[in-house]
Amino acid sequence: MKRELFVDTNVLLGLTFYSDRWFREARPAYDNGHEIHASDLVVYEYCCSPRPFRQPPDNPNELDIDWSNDQGLVGRIRKRLSKPYREYRGTVRRMSDEELTLDNVVQEFIETFEIREQAEPQMRGEFEKEFSDKAITRQYVNEFASELIDKILRASDVMKQNLAEQVKVHNSKYHVADEDKRKWKEFPEKSPCEPDLSIIVDATQVINENSVNTVLSGDSDILALQEIANSYFGFSILSMADEYSVTHEKRVDT
Repeated sequence: MKRELFVDTNVLLGLTFYSDRWFREARPAYDNGHEIHASDLVVYEYCCSPRPFRQPPDNPNELDIDWSNDQGLVGRIRKRLSKPYREYRGTVRRMSDEELTLDNVVQEFIETFEIREQAEPQMRGEFEKEFSDKAITRQYVNEFASELIDKILRASDVMKQNLAEQVKVHNSKYHVADEDKRKWKEFPEKSPCEPDLSIIVDATQVINENSVNTVLSGDSDILALQEIANSYFGFSILSMADEYSVTHEKRVDT
């Protein structure tokens, strides 16, 4: 059944990068045709913010929203994926013949490119498929590592464009939603820090004014608000890990 979901930034990042820890859990929300909603603040953090920020602007009209921008978290992740290749290549070249095994080159790839453990299966699957009937040599391993990074980056470009066309983005209203912000702050032991507080206030506004009734997230601070959201605000906060856990690996589309 089609659903309408308000998503936070880590859902968009999980959809964008095949190497992201949330890829396998985020992708079903997209593949199943659910309508995805976000606010200007979410999109700003995703692709526009030139640096990490703790406090959103007093007026969201100051947010320069442009999906073609790469200054946000998307751009920083792309740089993090691109920069270590020379280091990886050098490490593989220095491996002895005994060290040059599939397990070792995969593990080195995961460590060098800082792949989170949740994303290890899809990375390992790519190497296993490539070398199922191919010799593991230094040249072939390094060529494939370069191809795999390029593949991840190309796919992220395609998905980012798809998200720009399909995500329904709502004006941020955290700056005028004083009553909702006050209610969330009534629970100091659970109240999130900025910018999560402003994002959840945006979500509350979107849910109040539209047919959306669910927030999808992987952020532990937002997930800690599940009971409060249900009891006091009448909507659900779902964990990607619980809602869309998968038992099979999915290869990235090119």
